[in-house]
Amino acid sequence: MSTLELALEELTTTYKDLDLIARSLVVDPAEIAQAILTTEEDSAEGVALRILAKYNPFVSSAKIKPLK
Repeated sequence: MSTLELALEELTTTYKDLDLIARSLVVDPAEIAQAILTTEEDSAEGVALRILAKYNPFVSSAKIKPLK
């Protein structure tokens, strides 16, 4: 199982505070972003992915032009 799969299993099977658990889970942000695109928003997995994204934010590698 991948780190993301383990994290999702942990979050979708617990009765504990999801935010508290997600803070300690380190998952590749790019994997989370990709999984969010293919998961229903209101499913248990969708909720867990969005909580993981909160603590493992995805930063695009695209160049950002500075404001003038």
